Amino acid sequence: MSKSQKIYTNPDGDTVPAKNVSAYDRKRDAIANRIFNLWGAEEQRLTSIKAATNRLLDELRAAAAKEAGVKLGGAKGYLQFRSFDGRIIIRFENRSKTEFDERISIVQQLIREAIDELAADAGRSGKVQELRKVADAAFKPRGKDGRLDRQRVRDIANVQVDHPKWRKAADLIRECDQIIGHQEYVRVAKRLAPDQEPIPVILDIAKV
Repeated sequence: MSKSQKIYTNPDGDTVPAKNVSAYDRKRDAIANRIFNLWGAEEQRLTSIKAATNRLLDELRAAAAKEAGVKLGGAKGYLQFRSFDGRIIIRFENRSKTEFDERISIVQQLIREAIDELAADAGRSGKVQELRKVADAAFKPRGKDGRLDRQRVRDIANVQVDHPKWRKAADLIRECDQIIGHQEYVRVAKRLAPDQEPIPVILDIAKV
C-alpha cells in the first residue's frame, strides 16, 4: 500500500489521508507505535517470566516439603534460598495490602476529643502536648494520594492513655485495619565474589 493510500486517525476519531499528514507527524506516529509494541512485547515476556518463576518456586516448596515429610497447605509465606555456591540469592515475600475503613474518621474524632479533655487537666499539660504531636503526625496525609501512614496510626493503639475515648479509639484502630489483598515480590541477586555484597537483578526499566 502506498503512502497516499494509508489512512491515519486523529485524536477526534476522524480519518485523515496520509497525503494530508506531515512527514514529521508520520515519523512521530511510527516511533510512538514502535515504542508501544516494544513495551507490549516486554510486558508479555515479563508475565511469562513471573509465571515460570512461580512454578519453579512451587517446585522447590514441594521438594522441601517432601524432604521434611510434610504436606504443603495454606498461603505461600516468606521464602529465601541460595544456589549451592551461595552466590545466587532468591527471596520471595507475600505482603498483605491493608487499609483503614470508614471508621478511621471516628478514630480521629475520638483522639481529638480525648486530647482536648485531657488538656483541661493542668497536671497533664506536658503529656497532652506529646500526645497531640503523636496524633498530628499520625493523621497527617502523606504523598500525592493523601494517604495516612498506617504504621503511625497503628502505633497510637499501643499508647496507653487513661481516657475512655482514647481506649475506644485504640480498639477501633485494630478493628478497622482491614486486609484487602496480597502482593507477591520476588527478588533475585548474585554475589560476583564471596566477599562482595549481592548485586540485585533489576527488572525495573527506570533503574537499569
